[in-house]
Amino acid sequence: MHHRAMADGMAYKDILLRAACRVGSSAELAQRLRVTRDRLRAWMRGDYAPPANIVLLALVILESRNDAIGIAAVDARKSAREAEDSADTARKSAGIPALRVRRQ
Repeated sequence: MHHRAMADGMAYKDILLRAACRVGSSAELAQRLRVTRDRLRAWMRGDYAPPANIVLLALVILESRNDAIGIAAVDARKSAREAEDSADTARKSAGIPALRVRRQ
C-alpha cells in the first residue's frame, strides 16, 4: 500500500511539473489553478497529494492544444476550488490538521 501511495505521489508531481513547463512557470500554473504558490510547491515536493480536481485541471492544461481551452477548463472549476478553500478554512478553524503523506 505504501509503495502505491509513493507511486501516485510521483505521478502527481510529474503531472504538475509538466503542466508548469507547458504554461511557462510554476507561478503561472498556480495562478491558472487558482492556488497559492506555496500550496503548489508542497504538491510538487510530494508533501501531500493534490485534490483530484487539481490533477484533472493540470491534465487538461497538458492535453489542450489551445491554451484558451485549458484556461476555460480552469475557469469552469473555479467554484470547486473556492469550495475547497472554504473547507480548508473551516478545517483550520476547527483545529483539524491537514492530512500529510509520510515521506521516507
